[in-house]
Amino acid sequence: MELNKIYQYDCCEGMRRVADNSIDIIIADPPYNIGKDFGNNKDNMPLQDYLNGRKNGLKRL
Repeated sequence: MELNKIYQYDCCEGMRRVADNSIDIIIADPPYNIGKDFGNNKDNMPLQDYLNGRKNGLKRL
């Protein structure tokens, strides 16, 4: 990936494209699973599904 260029990917897909050891910090704003309606029903998951999804996402970081 090039510096100073904007890429539009799903966050998980984009993270797979970033070279290892090339990032110093990540600031994340995950879904908080509080039932807010974003029009996709992804913020109202069963607790275990939510926790598993966050755990898998953090492994990718």
